[in-house]
Amino acid sequence: MFSPLGILFGLFVAFTAAQVWSDNDRVNTAVEREASALRAVLVLASSFPGETEARLRALIHRHIEDAATREWPMMAKRAATLAVTSPHLVDALLSILAVAPGNQGRQTAQAGIAAALEAALNARRQRILISRSQVGFAEW
Repeated sequence: MFSPLGILFGLFVAFTAAQVWSDNDRVNTAVEREASALRAVLVLASSFPGETEARLRALIHRHIEDAATREWPMMAKRAATLAVTSPHLVDALLSILAVAPGNQGRQTAQAGIAAALEAALNARRQRILISRSQVGFAEW
């Protein structure tokens, strides 16, 4: 009926697929967290009209463009690294922290933007780490 080799092969495929599905779920969660954090930055940036808002919007746009054109292809090849952090998100964080908020509403928005940028950086780190994972030797 079923050979031992066939059963072992079936178990191997099932365990391997389970890890792939798990990694896929984890990376989707990380991407959703990153996108949500970036949306929060854009919403809160409107509290700082003018140059600050425009700079934040441009930096977020550049980060997204860089992720789509550089990081994702590298992630597909398992070549993405954490050696370089997102320069655009770091610039956005430094830019917002350099602003003197002036009132309570802007102070709250500034803290929210800083927290959202930190969340985006953490989510980016997670998606890169997940992209580098593979089926371990013990699972083979």
